[in-house]
Amino acid sequence: MKRHLLLLNIILLGLLIAGGVVLKDRWQAAEARRASILKATSAVAAVKAEEVKAAMEPVRAASYFELVDKMLFSKDRNSTVVVEVPKEKPMPQLPSAYGVMDLGEGPIAFLAIGSGGQRGYRIGEKIGEFKLAEATSTDLTFEWEGKTVKRRLEELRAVVKEAPAQPQATPAGAANAPAAPASVNASANPTQEKGNPKMGRDVNASSKYCDPSDTSPDGTVLDGFRKVVKRTPFSSTCVWEKVQ
Repeated sequence: MKRHLLLLNIILLGLLIAGGVVLKDRWQAAEARRASILKATSAVAAVKAEEVKAAMEPVRAASYFELVDKMLFSKDRNSTVVVEVPKEKPMPQLPSAYGVMDLGEGPIAFLAIGSGGQRGYRIGEKIGEFKLAEATSTDLTFEWEGKTVKRRLEELRAVVKEAPAQPQATPAGAANAPAAPASVNASANPTQEKGNPKMGRDVNASSKYCDPSDTSPDGTVLDGFRKVVKRTPFSSTCVWEKVQ
C-alpha cells in the first residue's frame, strides 16, 4: 500500500515538473512575441512621427494675420483703416479792384465781383464770400473762411476798356445848324447813365465827390456834371465835374 502511494507521489511530482517546464517555455515565448510586437510598433510610430514632422510647416507669426484681420461675427472687418480727409474748400476768385479813395472818413475800396458793376466798400463790409479787412493805397486784405488773404492792388486791378467814341451822323442841311449849348443836361441820354450814377457831397461849386455806391463808368454825365476817374499806380480819385 505504501509502495503504491510513493509511486503515485513520484508520478505527480514528475507531472508537476513537466507542467512547470512547459509553462516556463510558453511564458518565455509569449514574452519574446510581446517584445517583438512592441519593438515593431515603436519603429512604425517613429517613422510616422518623422513623416508628420517633415510634413508640418514651421509656425510663423505671419500665418496668423488672417485670423487677426477677420472676425467670425463680422465679415466686413478689415484691419486697413481708411481715414477720409475732408477736402479743403477752394477759394473763390478775389474781387476786382478799381482803386482806393480816402476822403477823411476812412478808406473806400471800389470793388466788383466777376462782371458785376463796381461800388465802394468800407472796412468790415462783405463782398461775396470775402470781407474787406484792410485797404491801403497799395494793398487790400480780405478775410475768408477764417483766413487772411492779402494782395497788392495792382494784382486785383480790373482792366477797364473804354469804348471809342462813335461819330454821330449829321443830318443833311444841318451842317450849319448852331451847336447845342453846353449847359444842356446831358443826362437826357439814357445811355449816359448806366451803372446807377450817384453824386456825393460838394467839393466846391463846380465839383462833387463820387458816392461810394456809384457804379457808373468814367465819363457818365448826370445833371450837368461829368464823372471823372483819375487813376495812378497807387490809388484812384473820383469826382463829378460841372460841364462847362
